[in-house]
Amino acid sequence: MFILPLVALTAYGQSNGNGNARGVGKGLDKQVERQVARGVEKNVEKQVGRNAEKQVDRNVSQQVASKVSKKADTSVSKTVNANASSRATEKANNSAKNNMEKTLPDAAIANSNRDKTKTNKGQEKKAEKAVPHQEDSTAAAEFVDFAVDDDGSRYLRNQRVLLVSPEKLQELQRNGVTFRKTTQLSSMKKILVELDAENAEVASGISRKYRKAVALNYVYSYQDGGPATASPQGWLPNEALPLNVPPDQQRKLRIGMVDSTVNTQHSSLRRASITSESFVAEGLATPQTHGTAVASVLSGDDAMFIGLLPDASLYSAGVFYSSPEGSDTASLTSIVLALDWLVAQQVDVINMSLAGPGSMLLEDFVNAASARGIAVVAAAGNGGPGAKPAYPAAYPSVVAVTAVDENNRVYYRASHGDYIDFAAPGVNIASAASNGGYRNVSGTSYAAPFVSAVVAGGLSKLQPKALLKELRKHAQDLGEPKRDLVYGYGKVRPINEDRLVYSE
Repeated sequence: MFILPLVALTAYGQSNGNGNARGVGKGLDKQVERQVARGVEKNVEKQVGRNAEKQVDRNVSQQVASKVSKKADTSVSKTVNANASSRATEKANNSAKNNMEKTLPDAAIANSNRDKTKTNKGQEKKAEKAVPHQEDSTAAAEFVDFAVDDDGSRYLRNQRVLLVSPEKLQELQRNGVTFRKTTQLSSMKKILVELDAENAEVASGISRKYRKAVALNYVYSYQDGGPATASPQGWLPNEALPLNVPPDQQRKLRIGMVDSTVNTQHSSLRRASITSESFVAEGLATPQTHGTAVASVLSGDDAMFIGLLPDASLYSAGVFYSSPEGSDTASLTSIVLALDWLVAQQVDVINMSLAGPGSMLLEDFVNAASARGIAVVAAAGNGGPGAKPAYPAAYPSVVAVTAVDENNRVYYRASHGDYIDFAAPGVNIASAASNGGYRNVSGTSYAAPFVSAVVAGGLSKLQPKALLKELRKHAQDLGEPKRDLVYGYGKVRPINEDRLVYSE
């Protein structure tokens, strides 16, 4: 405690007479009060800082990651200093005898705890991570907050994904990691963990293993071409590649698709057997245009239009949502959950008319499907001849499909690469328009379902690996001899329903 030499001052007043002593005493009393106030204020600020710092350190020490701790210390230190200074001055002016050391630390710690509070779903953001043009903190807002990685691939800024065993999940929970959501998977004995970016740093700090396992929540897009044109001038699917699979055989087939949601009330799809599930977060708009077109190529059937396998069972996993900028987007999280659901439905083939960046997490899921005997077919991409490989098509376990027109010329926007497996009709294809009627579409998106249908039709005769080997051997070679970067093994040919005979 700050103490002035009051005895010496009193003696000085007595030695100068009673009148002078009273005058000096009054002056000294004011001086003493001022110095006491200043001394107490400084002492309180120091004491408050020390007490609050100790208390905050005890709170922060419970956190696992040093990065999160440093951020919390900085936020708390600023709050404590500001509150301590203003409160100490007020208390010193009112009464130098009040015991402010007890009250101010409690207030400062309460403020620091409010600063450190985070919701379990990760919907509150730190100020330094907030996007100026987005004030909304809802889950829907976070699905339109994009960032770009070093390779130019887009991802959801504040979202991370991690695949762990139940035991590892418990380890993370014991160490104070909070999650947005956890999902027990059907296709593997693991749990999909969704975290915000900050808690992903905590998880990475617990084990070096998690540093590589934590994935950015990348976004993916359709692989359709330019503006669609009105039918009926388009190439009808059953004419572009007749499969000739008997109806009773078709009814045994189960085809999965990861796409936008489907308008099952379209005239070409009303009699189709379609089971639908959406994996889009609540509050987001779900488009139907692309998924309806792809579904019609596979299962469409009415007086004007017949798809490739109209009597097969179709399982539609909706993953795309509309963003304010006008584009339709699918997150990595929604795609892997869709794949997991389709594996649980025991589909024969999964069609993925979408593409985006590579991800170890996505590769794990397509490999898991392939290991179950499910053929995964994907669009090769519309990036053009010089584009980077498109995923999931570029994974070895996935069948990559490019698009050709009626004259077997490759679609001008199709990606090229050593990962291309087959070519199939994909230019000016007649398809169902989600708002009614029909339209002509182009792109590797619409070539992929042709190969999916061919593979599904042949699986009753051969296992996936053997079937693909046969399809490669008998594909119509369109480019350089054998496999090339443009057409892969060539244009796919279907298996005849009676024996391994290929249509010309």
